[in-house]
Amino acid sequence: MSLAKLIQSVESDLSRNLPRNLGFFAEARARRPELAPFATLADLRAALDRSSSLSTTARRSLVMLLVEEAQRGTSQIWSSLLVAAFAPMLHRLRSHAGPLGDRDLDSAVLVAFLSAVRVARPGPFTSVALRWATEKEVFRTRTAERRLGTPTAFDENLHSNPTFHETEQKKTLDEVLSALEEGGAAEILDVLIATRGRDESLRAYVARTCPNPRERGARYEHLCRARLRFERELRERMPRAA
Repeated sequence: MSLAKLIQSVESDLSRNLPRNLGFFAEARARRPELAPFATLADLRAALDRSSSLSTTARRSLVMLLVEEAQRGTSQIWSSLLVAAFAPMLHRLRSHAGPLGDRDLDSAVLVAFLSAVRVARPGPFTSVALRWATEKEVFRTRTAERRLGTPTAFDENLHSNPTFHETEQKKTLDEVLSALEEGGAAEILDVLIATRGRDESLRAYVARTCPNPRERGARYEHLCRARLRFERELRERMPRAA
């Protein structure tokens, strides 16, 4: 699906789930006096457009507010509004990122922006931070793909053969993962994906996933120990399969 259609799909979610979204909007409007001038979601969406009468400073403040609400994690409407507001920037970024027919790249741009919304630090320069973080993630992904080179074509005879994938290393890894899942370590796997796969620091992961600041210290220590145990067990088991 093209980036234009992906963005259109995100925007259409605002209308499809209108009754529920209006409830979230009303709740936030009651909490945030900055939303008082906007009677409806449509008014808020229009205010975010560059053609609106809102000043640049006021628009930046509104973006900061939407990022704060999105990071509360109570509703997707805030992220959807930000996607709609930043659609021109996303299209410009996409036009410079690679071939226009690359649908994986279309998806990567949108995913990178939504990731930036989750981790950006709200402040006076939130709009710039969102753009930089999105660009960084898109081009990091493209660089990694270029380093990998062209993948080997799938060979039905080779890759469908059980001996190809039922290696001792895979069996050992499966045993470790199964044992961890039985022990309720699905969260640790998520931590590993974020901190080892996406280079997110553990402190940033805890700040993003733990809404209560008072619990973050204990949660950080718990996840740090759990991650170390997992990696140690994996290292201890894998050599036996070499």
